[in-house]
Amino acid sequence: MLHEALDHVSVWSKERVIRRALYLFLAGLIILCTFPATLPAQAKQAAKPNPSTIIDSDQKYAQLPDKIRLKILLKMIRSGRHEFAARLIAAYPFSGRRARNRTLFVEGMILKARGDLDGAIGKFRSVLADDPNLSLVRMELAHTLFLAERDDSAKHHLELLRASAPTTNAAKQFDRFIDAIDARDPWTFDAYVSLAPSTNFNNGTSKQTIILNGLPFQISANSQEKSGIGVRGGANGSYTLRAGKTVDLIASAGINFTEYDGNTFDDLVFSQSLSVQKRIDVGTVVASIITNQRWSGIDEFSWAIGPKIALRKQIAPKIELYSNLRHAIIDYRIADYRSGHITSVEHRLSYGVADGSIAYLIGGAQRSESERNFNDYWGASAGLGLYHEAPYGITVYAEAELHQSWHDGVYPIINEARKDTRIDVDLSLTKRDFEIFGVTPQFQYSYIRNFSNSPLDRYESHGANLTLTKQF
Repeated sequence: MLHEALDHVSVWSKERVIRRALYLFLAGLIILCTFPATLPAQAKQAAKPNPSTIIDSDQKYAQLPDKIRLKILLKMIRSGRHEFAARLIAAYPFSGRRARNRTLFVEGMILKARGDLDGAIGKFRSVLADDPNLSLVRMELAHTLFLAERDDSAKHHLELLRASAPTTNAAKQFDRFIDAIDARDPWTFDAYVSLAPSTNFNNGTSKQTIILNGLPFQISANSQEKSGIGVRGGANGSYTLRAGKTVDLIASAGINFTEYDGNTFDDLVFSQSLSVQKRIDVGTVVASIITNQRWSGIDEFSWAIGPKIALRKQIAPKIELYSNLRHAIIDYRIADYRSGHITSVEHRLSYGVADGSIAYLIGGAQRSESERNFNDYWGASAGLGLYHEAPYGITVYAEAELHQSWHDGVYPIINEARKDTRIDVDLSLTKRDFEIFGVTPQFQYSYIRNFSNSPLDRYESHGANLTLTKQF
């Protein structure tokens, strides 16, 4: 019986040993299969720690450089942890010379995440007022303006980004964003009213008498220079129909006026156009029919009609060409000797110097013909322009252009063909971080000096204009 019992224990022990060995073998096989797959992932995770693991340790976060902390905060905001980012930046502020702009940018991103778009726009504008070359801030401002449906201002910043885009593909992205803004609302409308002081609003001569053939000649009062403070204003609107994937039909109309004391020099222009726009690779081609009606002075009326072709094309990174060719037939009701036609071509080549700076090379030509050949002329022009966003939120646009004209026939007063040389200088100043109901004030100054072999056509003029703009 004892032998049988021992045999039973022996059998039971052997079975238990075999079973345990089998369990150990299966466990080892499982570990062996999973070990190669888990080890690289664990090693990779150990080599590149999660930012949230770093952030959980205040001491480690506080010791990180500002540049790294900025990246961590932006990543947190974009992942929806903006309130935690707000607590971090309050507890551990940035330091150094970039601290102010980095703080404002992060605060703007937090406000944007909270849905306070106006507050975010204000923060981003403050950063760009100090440093206009921060592309990331300008992109966030453009996107926030888009979300707030401030389309004019959003397009303005996208066009600046497109102008300084380092590659053609980058410029295409901004073009698509601009196209999305245009497609969102087919209707556009804007209006303006401004004061317009001028030292010579009628481009008259400063002389009261001139000497012709040795005899004094009295100049009429309306041909003498007149100064005063006028009012300019107008309204323009358009409707865009998406006729195809890359084709638009655009109908527009506008009215613009200028008024000074009395009504002798008042001017009212009503214009209309119908256009077909084709979107091409980083650019557009527009073919239009343009008409306008003009009321000048007391009783003069004229109308004009003709085609126009315009091209905008990026020909290289940061280089864009804008050209237009226009022909117009003009008819005057009273001064019918001025009726005729005019053909003009204009070119503007832009170079994106930086995000907030664009340089322009300007050129053009013109041919005008009327009922009297001494009024017919050939014209040419050339000039330079610069758009620059300076510190302290000041935007400067300066342009200088030289115009030359050569008339065909003998001018009656001087008994020779008339020749004119005109200098145009324009300057505008905008305070882009000063906002009032979505617009900002803009001061414009203009200077014109015309040199001519005809004494009646020599004049000089200084003018100014104070208005509001959405493009800032």
